Amino acid sequence: MEELGLTEQTVSHGLRTKIKDYYTLLDGIEEVKDSLSNPDINDDVDELESDLEELEKAVEDSDRMLVKAVEVFDKNKDKYAEMSKNLGKGRPRKNPIPTPAPTPTI
Repeated sequence: MEELGLTEQTVSHGLRTKIKDYYTLLDGIEEVKDSLSNPDINDDVDELESDLEELEKAVEDSDRMLVKAVEVFDKNKDKYAEMSKNLGKGRPRKNPIPTPAPTPTI
């Protein structure tokens, strides 16, 4: 994102959610690593190692998808900005409400 001049504040809400999910995965990895370094009696070390492996694969996949999403956002950000301006205007009605014809005065 830095290479493209983007920050978490300048990207779309959808990208912010993806970034948050990515950080959640990283936090999960750190928790599993902590559990592996200091296992409790109730911890199944084999299961923790399996969880760690799955989380690391998920982070790699998430990273690839996030990079692609950021690149697409950067490529289309001008188009998105234009579309967001038009959102406030709304679209015209398909069936406009007919205005009553004036009644002739005699």
